[in-house]
Amino acid sequence: MRSVSPAPRATELCIGPMSVNVTRTAIALAYQYNIPITLIASRRQVECAALGRGYVNNWTTEAFAEFIRGLDPRGLVRLARDHGGPWQGEGEEQLNESEAMTRALESYHADILSGFTLLHIDPNKNPVGQGGADLQTFTHRTKELLTACHGMAVAAGKKVSFEIGTDEGLIGALPPEQTETFILEIMEFCRAANIPAPEYAVMQTGTKVMERQNVGPMDGWIARAHRLPPGHALPQFVALCQRNGIKLKQHNTDYLSDKALAMHPEWGIDAANVAPEFGVIETTALVDVLEHNGAGALAAEILDIAHESGKWHKWMMQGSAADDMEKSIIAGHYIFSTPKFLEMKTAAARYLADRGIDLDEVLCAAIRRGMERYLHAFNLIGQAHENMGNVRESLWMASAS
Repeated sequence: MRSVSPAPRATELCIGPMSVNVTRTAIALAYQYNIPITLIASRRQVECAALGRGYVNNWTTEAFAEFIRGLDPRGLVRLARDHGGPWQGEGEEQLNESEAMTRALESYHADILSGFTLLHIDPNKNPVGQGGADLQTFTHRTKELLTACHGMAVAAGKKVSFEIGTDEGLIGALPPEQTETFILEIMEFCRAANIPAPEYAVMQTGTKVMERQNVGPMDGWIARAHRLPPGHALPQFVALCQRNGIKLKQHNTDYLSDKALAMHPEWGIDAANVAPEFGVIETTALVDVLEHNGAGALAAEILDIAHESGKWHKWMMQGSAADDMEKSIIAGHYIFSTPKFLEMKTAAARYLADRGIDLDEVLCAAIRRGMERYLHAFNLIGQAHENMGNVRESLWMASAS
């Protein structure tokens, strides 16, 4: 009997729903390749109706979940809350702790009722000017939020899993020993309170997104030595997760080199988040298709609106040399749902359609190429798998035509 080689280790891809096209493309890839994909929405991207709505398509949590269900009959897409917690929502910077926690729980409650099955418990933030939470505060708030969210899920007859920790602030900088102490304390708390143990722990692995690059040291290690430096914490983080039966989650994976991404499964990184890169890809594709088809003035007007939004400020490195064009590309996806942009996109789509070009088809194709880079690197699809996916897509398109 021929022996069967074990499947290569894979890293889960978790995608921020930066736009309608990013969301649609993620779902389409899940179905083309028959693989699960997680959509990770921050509170600023998608928020419950009671607290407003997000900047992505003006979606409320409830409407976002309904949109996904309409495109995902087989349940391949997992809905997840990214960076849930106090002071994580839009305009919460000045709230006191009681108000911020109340709003965080209201947001989580809507997630649970809407069918989100993974909640990131991230109480790292404090009111403006106070910096990130210390370990004692972070641990206390984590327990409080876990207790409340589990209770809301039980009351609603829903099952949810949890992601703990963060890659930001003081918690993101903890060494492995303190990180494990935190994880063990939370897991013991969950056992005693009859709460499901966390599924993921977020840890700082050497990644950080600024502007349109990954400024964390990970890519540098790969470029110099094609491996992690001796004594690096990542193997210790992987080992502590494996000892405790929890998955290691990496945030800020955007813009890493193909070489670094391909090493993620080998290193033992179980899951990785990618978000702003896909929004930037869509904005870049939009500007390019307009400029290359005689609509440079319209592209410039869109870039001006993006720049005026000021949404690029948070992504700038100290002493940045980025020009206005670069800043506008970085901020582009934040304006996709504004009335002015929608008016201009309608005009752009009409202009391109007269020239035989489907604008959203061009944008989704660019997003797809960006996503497939991760799917290949993370061992989620291979050449044979891709060929079968293309056959299924061709058959589907033929039957739909």
